[in-house]
Amino acid sequence: MGSYISIAECQARYNVVLNCTVDGKHTTTNGVDAVEAPFTRIGNYTKGQFPGDPDVAGIGILAVFIAVTSFAIAAGLLSFFWQLAKTWGWKMTYTEQQKAERHNQTSFSDILETLILACSDQQVFTGAAYALTLQFGKGCSISAYHYNIVANMMLLTCATHLISVTIVRNYWKFPWLALLRIACITFVFIATGLLMTNQNAGSPEPFPTGVPDANLTDSSIFLPAVCFQDGGPAAFSTFQEATSSAKTFFMDNLAKSTPRNKIQGWNLYIITLLFYGVAIIAELIRFFRRGRSRQGLRSRIANQFRRYCGLGTPVRKILQNVFLFYLAFGVGLSLAVIIISTQYIFSLRRWVDKSGWIELDNNNKNPENDATSFGQLVPLFSSAMILFSFAQIVSGAHALPSRSVASVKLTLDLRETQKPQA
Repeated sequence: MGSYISIAECQARYNVVLNCTVDGKHTTTNGVDAVEAPFTRIGNYTKGQFPGDPDVAGIGILAVFIAVTSFAIAAGLLSFFWQLAKTWGWKMTYTEQQKAERHNQTSFSDILETLILACSDQQVFTGAAYALTLQFGKGCSISAYHYNIVANMMLLTCATHLISVTIVRNYWKFPWLALLRIACITFVFIATGLLMTNQNAGSPEPFPTGVPDANLTDSSIFLPAVCFQDGGPAAFSTFQEATSSAKTFFMDNLAKSTPRNKIQGWNLYIITLLFYGVAIIAELIRFFRRGRSRQGLRSRIANQFRRYCGLGTPVRKILQNVFLFYLAFGVGLSLAVIIISTQYIFSLRRWVDKSGWIELDNNNKNPENDATSFGQLVPLFSSAMILFSFAQIVSGAHALPSRSVASVKLTLDLRETQKPQA
């Protein structure tokens, strides 16, 4: 995950010798020598020699990440408006008997939630692969430019996972599968946090995360990311710094995203992380509320909930509106993440493309604008699994035998007899 890497460690453990120097216009200020633009060499590269990395910043891989996240958010928006229509009476809400009669029918919500889960599952493995590759494969070689791209791509995956945990009603239908998903998603959140906090390391030179001005063509962003990391554990110190006071947390971290260095997307990550914790708590409440057919504690809690919060009661109405606000905030937050992160990623790529530093391919084109590399095609085609998930739920619903109305009524009657007498 790029954590705790330093120049000395790269040389000692991996035999990688790094060049973190910049050559250009030399000036002396107060007896201190400084190098200013225009640069003639950045690290090991002169202008036109910086190697692109299509597997990280290629247009194909970025299109997959953004498309999958956008698709999940679009499905989340539809699900939110569907819930809004049911809560405010624009759509009929089924009774318990009607729900039981429609048990084997695939609802519109089921289709949307299956697609959202498929998006989350696809990105959890892709995101984990990027995190592990950055930790064990490219920790000493990835440039600060590509590091920024990966960090914001991981933030996009967090938005997708947040939508899945927030929107999907039956997330805990299969508890072991839900626990596995939560474990993998939590790993992705931790990996994303480590990526970003490493940009706040205590190195003498701040990590370059901002998009350079359009009139500039030189930047230290082409240097290896490890040049701006000191090998120390920056995660704990960054979180400690971010929460040192209310002013620091709200003004410096949430409003401006500036712990020590500016970390692009840090404020969005903090809000997303906090809301992810809220979503987990909300999912646990759902887990118990939907346990009426189970035995033991889940059944007792669910029956008490339905006793005091039954259909049409004032308490139920209040809780439904609170739940709507919860859904709206989750979808809105994910939407803000994809808009801001996508704008940042493509603004940074656009500047690099025009800077003249990137090495062109045999066709005299930027290799990162070619979507046909192997590393891009694999996630591109794997995203088609989302369509297979859609086809599976529709086909499976038609294949299931319908329960008879008599059987449904018998089940409901048995449930009524098992209820404790008031």
